[in-house]
Amino acid sequence: MLDRWRSPAAIALALLGCSAPPSAQGAKAASGAAVATRGVVTDVSGANGPLAAIDWANRRYELTMFEGEGEMDFAVVDGVYESSTPGDPNFEWLAVQPPVYGDLDGDGVAEAAIVVVYNNGRERFDDKLLVYTASPDGPRQLGIVYGGNRGDGGLGPIAIRDGALRVTRFRGEPSDPPCQPSQQVIETWRWDGRFFTETESARRPETRPRQGPQPRCAR
Repeated sequence: MLDRWRSPAAIALALLGCSAPPSAQGAKAASGAAVATRGVVTDVSGANGPLAAIDWANRRYELTMFEGEGEMDFAVVDGVYESSTPGDPNFEWLAVQPPVYGDLDGDGVAEAAIVVVYNNGRERFDDKLLVYTASPDGPRQLGIVYGGNRGDGGLGPIAIRDGALRVTRFRGEPSDPPCQPSQQVIETWRWDGRFFTETESARRPETRPRQGPQPRCAR
């Protein structure tokens, strides 16, 4: 198992995990470096608090993927959870993408924003954005921005700027292949004290760059 972003804190509420000393990546995060993980470069320049030392890629997540359903439990190892062999009717797969850090609730301490992608062996790859904040008991889920399925509202690159989430959301045209949406929307989401709400006046539709990031469409 590849260990990254370790922490001595035991996780409560939305995130449960084991204790461990800070890793080399945590040290880099504290210095504001860019960290390459699983082929993705994550900007950790905003990581000024304890969440930068958490091993997000090797933890147990308890979360609700779909509205109206109960919590699902995922023991993620090296950024991935697989319940069984693909083809099994009970197959489930979850991928945890590297975090982006920045202060979103105005307390001066960085939150961690993480996109998770879920697949149950079928064609859909549903995603959502989870935001964690620091607490005395460890990371606590602060809020959620719901995504979609691949080119149908799926989430692309995210960033934290000026105290807000900048979210890229894929939008495909009817003639687009499922994993090659021709359009995207840049959204701005802010914490209002209870939820993340979108500033609709800041929404910016645009053509997706031909060589730009694509939705997650394969395990």
